[in-house]
Amino acid sequence: MFNIPVWTYHRVLPSEAPGAVSVEAFRQQLAMLKNAGYRFIDCKELTEIIASDRDPGKCTVISFDDGWADNLIWATPELEKAGAKAVLALNTGLVNGDERSLQAGQAAPFEITKMKKALEAAVYSNKRDEFLTWHEINSMRESGLWDIQAHGNSHFGSFSSLEKVRGFYPEFSHWTMEFALGRKVFNGAPRGEFRSILADPRKSPATEFLEKLEHASSDAERFNICAKAGDQALKTVESEDDFIKRLKNDIFTCSSLIQQRTGIHASAFFWPWGHYSELSTKTVNEAGFKLIFTMDKDIFQSPDQSLQIPRIAAPESPAKMKKQLLVFSNPLLRTCRRIFNSIKGK
Repeated sequence: MFNIPVWTYHRVLPSEAPGAVSVEAFRQQLAMLKNAGYRFIDCKELTEIIASDRDPGKCTVISFDDGWADNLIWATPELEKAGAKAVLALNTGLVNGDERSLQAGQAAPFEITKMKKALEAAVYSNKRDEFLTWHEINSMRESGLWDIQAHGNSHFGSFSSLEKVRGFYPEFSHWTMEFALGRKVFNGAPRGEFRSILADPRKSPATEFLEKLEHASSDAERFNICAKAGDQALKTVESEDDFIKRLKNDIFTCSSLIQQRTGIHASAFFWPWGHYSELSTKTVNEAGFKLIFTMDKDIFQSPDQSLQIPRIAAPESPAKMKKQLLVFSNPLLRTCRRIFNSIKGK
């Protein structure tokens, strides 16, 4: 039985922002973990621990999703100071194709924008200044501080439900909305629930349904249209066989690019958005990955979990991280948390 917390970060910036922790908070979190006796391990050592089923002592995994340039600029110096290592779960579809080669600690030569705005610019306009180049990824690899692993080659989402619409564009928006709609975003487009397109066969809103929303005179009318449409608002646009073929191609593309550009054979797969299904898990498992990481908020405890390792989203402050460590490391508190969440979800 293990007690290994796996933390998920996206960005480390000079100041706290949505989807990002501040440099100071990251520094304090690393120090807190180190002072608490945790050592920082990568995917290779985690695989060895699982294979041997030995007591690894107090250890933790620091993971970063996507491939943001600030991981090099601001996170790397803090890792080096703390004597820590981290895992970069790289989405190869977001890699900046420029020849730029920034160094750790260097001033950012780009404007820092909100996470969703940066993703939108990257996937629709190919503006990827805020994402790492292959030169920079290799610099991180060569530092010995970073373990490069797979996070897919696509980061889009599709609609999973339109039964509980939050609201409508432009007041309610999301960077993947245009892709999910299959057309340009329009005033009155629904902000429903999205899932990664690597989790399930894609679904798309019916054309007639979207036309009704577009021509509706008010949001109240649009909510009524959504309520009446129910499940009929969405249609599955690919078969399970087509989905498996697409997923296999995405996995192969991601792994091949990492191999070709860094020389690393990725042994771990991190689900984009943390979303997965029985079908997608079977497909990724058959691809030969030794570790598969989710965003199921929990601590990693058993070798049986090695094909679905839970992660915890890193909070914005050291105090909140300390509280999470207390909860997830205590069997009684973990049980209470599960019971509370099950009741809350009903």
